Amino acid sequence: MRVLYIHQYFNTHREAGGSRSYSLARALIAKGHQVVMLTSNRNNPDLPAVYSCQIDGIEVVYVKNRYSNKMGFLRRILSFLHFMFMSILVASRVRNIDLVFATSTPLTVGIPGIIFKRLYKVPFVFEVRDLWPELAIAMGIIKNRIVINVTSWLEAKIYQESDHIISLAPGITKGIIAKSVPAEKVTMISNGCDLNLFRAEVHSQPSNWQFQEEDLVLVYAGTHGLANGLQWVIEVAKEAKLRRQIRIKFVLIGDGMTKPDLIRQKEQFELDNVFFLDPMPKQQLVDYLAAADMGMQLLANVPSFYYGTSPNKFFDYLAAGKPVLNNYPGWVADLIRQWQCGIVVRSDDYDDFFRQIEPLITNRQLLKAMGERARNLASAHFRRDELATRFVQTLECTCREYQERRTAI
Repeated sequence: MRVLYIHQYFNTHREAGGSRSYSLARALIAKGHQVVMLTSNRNNPDLPAVYSCQIDGIEVVYVKNRYSNKMGFLRRILSFLHFMFMSILVASRVRNIDLVFATSTPLTVGIPGIIFKRLYKVPFVFEVRDLWPELAIAMGIIKNRIVINVTSWLEAKIYQESDHIISLAPGITKGIIAKSVPAEKVTMISNGCDLNLFRAEVHSQPSNWQFQEEDLVLVYAGTHGLANGLQWVIEVAKEAKLRRQIRIKFVLIGDGMTKPDLIRQKEQFELDNVFFLDPMPKQQLVDYLAAADMGMQLLANVPSFYYGTSPNKFFDYLAAGKPVLNNYPGWVADLIRQWQCGIVVRSDDYDDFFRQIEPLITNRQLLKAMGERARNLASAHFRRDELATRFVQTLECTCREYQERRTAI
């Protein structure tokens, strides 16, 4: 197969951010398929409006399109629309395509998918990473009734036009099926754990890692956006200072809309237990997670998040063999409890947090045991290579069934 893969935020391991699409594209290539990755050039203004290159066997086509989590709602919408139109313009020149695959968010990437399904007369597979517009409505980001109606119609239309849909979480699967989509049309393939990248051998200590051996270092690695609820870290850090609990340290790695305000609060309240680091490539993140004691899986307390997200940072923590602190209910919390590979705390109960975290400061054997169970969970259920194989098989099967239907007509 020659696959046209549309992902607005494609990253390799040498870049900051999730690298699911890179791993899945590499898995396709390993099985003898070709991949044309259509993505956006978000960070390099010196490149042409359209720029093509080969990255590890993937034919990557970049279109210049500014985007940042720091953008307001309207600017993001304009960015989504610009990428959509540029995708249609650029991909219309691509030939010999056997299947079109588009991964959201944003939802608008499904429109080029539909167009090229019809233009090339090939199957279209759509991947749903987050349920939109449901999550945006639940968070109060989208309030305008017209916008809600238009995006809801678009969501249903993309599901209808797709030959197959891949979801990343149980709640996403349930939400798709609730839109009158047959259950057999949906395959859940969650984010995975790269056990080769996060190897168990000794890593290099980061040069700016200035913590003491007795400190308990909790790391969050991801977007600093409204959905991520990182205000919780500030509040817990303030409480730790009041309780004179000086050994708990919070490290936030990444960037986003809320980061400037979080830094302002750190300075305002003189929180010397909170540290901010810039986004970093996953290859570099490996060393920071190896040096940390726990990973923090945090989200705003929105019920739609509980079973409707598949946070890639959670799977990185598992792959790194780190216990996970989670502060909201849902399938991630269920896994942590079932495998005893971390702690689940209530986001509105700081006493609960300190009651569960304080024993870990002195009982490092308990912490180590949790980490070993985290790595075991990663190996047993979320190996990225096995999930990637399932992904490739899903696309191959969809392509084969589509061709059989066309032949039968």
